[in-house]
Amino acid sequence: MPIVGGKKVELLIEELRKLMDSRFEELRDAIMGFFSSLEGSLSSLRGEVIGALEESRSLTREVLKLVDAERRAIETRASELEAMRKRVEERARSLEEREAKVLELSNKLESLIADYEKSFDERSKALTETLAKIEETMKALMKLKEEDLKVMEGIRGQFSKIAGVINEFLKAKDEAIKAREELERVRREIEMRRSALEVQRRKLEAKAKELEDREKRILEKEKKLKELETLIGQRVSEITDLESKASKRFDALTTIASDVTKKLDTLMKLLNELDRRRKELEIRRRELDSRFAGLNEMRKKLEEEKRKVEERAKELDELEKRLKDLGLELESKRKDIERREAILKKKEEEYLRKLSELTEREKRLNEKELELKKKEAMLTSWRSDLERISREVEEKERKLKELEAMIAEREERLRREIEPIKEKMFEERKRLLEWEKRLLEKERELVGYQRALVTKEATLAELRDRLEARRIQLEEREKALEDKLKELEKLKGEVARLSAENEQLRRKLQEKEAELAKLRASL
Repeated sequence: MPIVGGKKVELLIEELRKLMDSRFEELRDAIMGFFSSLEGSLSSLRGEVIGALEESRSLTREVLKLVDAERRAIETRASELEAMRKRVEERARSLEEREAKVLELSNKLESLIADYEKSFDERSKALTETLAKIEETMKALMKLKEEDLKVMEGIRGQFSKIAGVINEFLKAKDEAIKAREELERVRREIEMRRSALEVQRRKLEAKAKELEDREKRILEKEKKLKELETLIGQRVSEITDLESKASKRFDALTTIASDVTKKLDTLMKLLNELDRRRKELEIRRRELDSRFAGLNEMRKKLEEEKRKVEERAKELDELEKRLKDLGLELESKRKDIERREAILKKKEEEYLRKLSELTEREKRLNEKELELKKKEAMLTSWRSDLERISREVEEKERKLKELEAMIAEREERLRREIEPIKEKMFEERKRLLEWEKRLLEKERELVGYQRALVTKEATLAELRDRLEARRIQLEEREKALEDKLKELEKLKGEVARLSAENEQLRRKLQEKEAELAKLRASL
């Protein structure tokens, strides 16, 4: 019985050993297959992670290069826009300077026109007063007697010359008025061009403002690109951190695999030890049970490690998904950057087109400026002509004033010279009239004595005839005096001669008075 029991125990131990061997083989094969598959999946995962990281790094480098290129392009465009804005400001300043010059020229023209108008008004007023004086003088001369008008025929000739000078002055005035109208037309044209320049300046200011707004928008886009660059840098740093974490976890999995391999080696050693100590199984059953319990715990630990490895694989899958999402996001950002670059290219083309329009407008402005310079040269020539005309007018006015002064002087001199002659002639006529009255009275008184005084009447008639002859002679002398008045240089001699003749007549009249007194005494 004990032998049979010993055989059964041996058989049981043998079956248990075979079962343990088979199970240990299966467990070892399963563990080795699991670790080999785990190692393959980890290596493939590592390769995929490394490839994804390399791809993300290359994509990040490309994105950074694109961002740098875009930033440099934006900086160059910003510098170009700044240069264009400076050119636009310089053009606006040049337009303002041109506008100031045009305003200054228009103000000068207005002041010049006002001065010319004032001088023309003053001269026309002076000429009107002179003409009024001349008309008054002519009226006064018309009021004179016919003989006085004959005396002033020479003065009328001078007045006709003065009238010719005045007509020339009026013609010059008409020409100056025409020139003033032309200046007014040019001033209106300058005003219209100044308003057009003002409109163009406002348009340029609006375009400069639009360029500033575009520059602000480009700066905002540059700021957004910088923010995107910082965000990409953060994402790159996150990817680098994830890569470092993945490498750390891979190292941890490698250490775990090495630990498992070591534990498998220890298990193999244990199996060999079981093989060596097969005979001592009964004795060391408890030890085997305890070791089997340790193996169960180790299996649990392996399952726990497997679960951790699966969780880490899930985390790696999530990281891969996040990397793919980041790649998609970077692709969308790249497309957005390309779209913005296309928009910037369109805007740059539009800006270049508008710059060409500004250049064309600047050419037109230069042409208009040349035309304005031609107008200024024409205005300068007109102004020189006006100055020449004004000098001629001033010279004619001076000559006219000199002529007026000479005429006034001659009139005054003639008046001074004629007044005593007229007074003397008036006195002589008055005396003659008195003598005629007296003679008539004497005739009335001597009517009764006609018969007795026939001879005396004949004498008186003869005396009357002589007086009439004297009167006619005086009239002829007056006419001669009028003829002599035309010769102003010989007027004094004629006046002296007439004075001498008047003195002789006065003496003769005195003699006649004496004779009449004798006749009266004799009667």
